[in-house]
Amino acid sequence: MNEKIVVKPVGESSRSAITKLNGIGNVVVRCCTEFSRVAGEKERDAATRYCREQCSLRPLSPDDYQQYAEISCPEKNTLVAYKELDIKPEEAITIAVTGNEVGFDDEFDDYVVEGVAGVNPEGWKEAKGFNAFFADSSKGVRALGRRLADCGDLNIEFKTTDGRTIIGFMHLTRPGQTVGQTRYKFGPEDRPVSFFEHALGEALSHYGETDVSSVGLRLRTAIEAQDFVKHFDSKEAMEGHVPGWYEDGFLENVSNPRWSEGDPHDESDMWHADFKGIVTRDIVEGMNKFGLKQEQLDMTDMLDTMHDPSHSSHERAMRNSKPDTRDLYITYTTD
Repeated sequence: MNEKIVVKPVGESSRSAITKLNGIGNVVVRCCTEFSRVAGEKERDAATRYCREQCSLRPLSPDDYQQYAEISCPEKNTLVAYKELDIKPEEAITIAVTGNEVGFDDEFDDYVVEGVAGVNPEGWKEAKGFNAFFADSSKGVRALGRRLADCGDLNIEFKTTDGRTIIGFMHLTRPGQTVGQTRYKFGPEDRPVSFFEHALGEALSHYGETDVSSVGLRLRTAIEAQDFVKHFDSKEAMEGHVPGWYEDGFLENVSNPRWSEGDPHDESDMWHADFKGIVTRDIVEGMNKFGLKQEQLDMTDMLDTMHDPSHSSHERAMRNSKPDTRDLYITYTTD
């Protein structure tokens, strides 16, 4: 396998792949523009050259660089990533994880009508507004891509009772996916559930009878507590940002370990938000409700993108005042 891409198994018929920023290059359009914006007018030319070097997908001469508009650079990187995995563009859907909808490949035409989907000039389908997406590989979709850095990335495979392979992913984030056990906001009003339980339930129902013993889950990334540092000047600020996390034991004041509920907030205090812990809690509790076994979740060799400069990290970029970038995360079938 190409060293530019880190690949791990999900189930017997699927894999999870994550590109390396320093190998494939940046795959988000806005980041190239950001390089120029951060640099300022005097350094704009240098910033544009730096952007192209960081985004470049293969060695190109200076003249070749001029053929590509700034906006196309990440698209070219995405195309190369798919090709490295022997995925044809028409076999892929690239999803913009910008909302909490659960999407399905057989409803793609409906998404086009709704104005949230289309076809990229490079050949793959695109959809936006989904933090979970699933596809029946027997229908021609072999890969589901998304552009991430630091968030929880859960890869999924399961089989229907008639033998079809379903692949999917969930993009697990602070505001949308985990809002504290006492404040779940998905599902019916009288029994709200976590996003994991909601999305997996939608998928299992959508594809009909499923062999639950075939469900394979692989959590590839989720930022560690010591890297997810927060500061709050009030209880309202804390609850507005990570509602329920302190109550559920996933928020720790490391500057003042003796701090307790009701004490005043010191904005200089450093808090560790255990994003990985709360994501894992939600997944495990949801698995129990579906009757899944512990061994059906694989968390081995999880990437810590914050500490691996070969991968994109939003948190690292913010701390170092660097432009934000993204890697391409792909769930794909090997059949």
